Amino acid sequence: MSLRVGLNGMLLKRPYSGVEQSILRLARALDARGGHAYHMHVPSDFSDEELGRKGLRLVPARVPPRSRIARIAFEHLALRVTGAEADVFHAPGYILPRAVQVPAIVTVYDLMALDHPQWCRVSNRLYYGLALPDSIRRADGIIVPSESTRSALLKRFPEVDECVRVIPLGVGEEFTPQVDPTEQARVRDMWNLPTEFLLFVGQSEPKKNLGTLLAAFSVLRRSGRGPQTLVIAGKPGWHHRDLVEQARTLGITADVRFLGAVAARDLPVLYRMAKLFVFPSRYEGFGLPPLEAMACGTPVLCSSAGALQEYACPAAHALDHVDVGTLAKGLEYVLSDDHRLRSLATRGVEHTKRFTWRRCAAETERFYEWVVERAARATEAST
Repeated sequence: MSLRVGLNGMLLKRPYSGVEQSILRLARALDARGGHAYHMHVPSDFSDEELGRKGLRLVPARVPPRSRIARIAFEHLALRVTGAEADVFHAPGYILPRAVQVPAIVTVYDLMALDHPQWCRVSNRLYYGLALPDSIRRADGIIVPSESTRSALLKRFPEVDECVRVIPLGVGEEFTPQVDPTEQARVRDMWNLPTEFLLFVGQSEPKKNLGTLLAAFSVLRRSGRGPQTLVIAGKPGWHHRDLVEQARTLGITADVRFLGAVAARDLPVLYRMAKLFVFPSRYEGFGLPPLEAMACGTPVLCSSAGALQEYACPAAHALDHVDVGTLAKGLEYVLSDDHRLRSLATRGVEHTKRFTWRRCAAETERFYEWVVERAARATEAST
């Protein structure tokens, strides 16, 4: 079966967060497979070089590229998809445009806006609170990255059970334990990093529980055990100023490095250099950073929240409950034994081998075909 597939890539604007990275990686992997004919709607400033594509056709939108309101208006009022253009349409970023007239699929990474609105910006709480349930009910197929998200989704929308598929995300091939001394020296010099440091990667938003990490690091620093520098890398979120102020109040400003968004080429190097990767998140629909760190041979300490229990915890030192005391003790426990650190690193590299974007793309294409065949059977039955 050869299909014409439309993709919604309107969320793709730099610097990329986790969801945007997932959309970009999936598009690359689908294009590399060449199983179907793809076109993707993208912002007007999206660069061809972002994909390194073979056959995927880009359709730039004629709207201001940095305006969220313009993007949302375009998606729901102007992004029209008919049978003349596509056999199936995939919206891989939570929301399904309204003017789609072919079988449609939406990817829902988590239900945070519905289940934990207190961790969302007010604008996201309002928009996703309305648009996400509508998208789920209108979709012919729903992709989720974990059983955790599937369970949360079906608790609210049991009627969509048959059309939900769990398709895990992948870890990029650049995340490996292979060390390039020249690149490592360049990255260390660029940020003046010490020989040993703790690392967190992710957007600074409330669900990431970074306030608890800062307080636990302060306890670790006073004890004199383990690295005396904490590096926080990722796009500054709406919680960022609070974290900077907390670091100042705790007296650890000089020991906490907020790097902001890190270039794609530098991220694997940063992972490899870290003594320990720490991810105390309160909620995850999948959780790519711990798996990326593992693939780079870096030991991981994380919470067991949400999908982390499925994907990260089997090869990490996991904490079922994360508060300042338990996190500080967990850090001291892992860092006190080099054998324990090496064991975590070895387990992590092996564990992540099954998470590839190639596999994710193959399972996604099979789901496209299932949705189209199911829609065709439904049409035949109604005539």
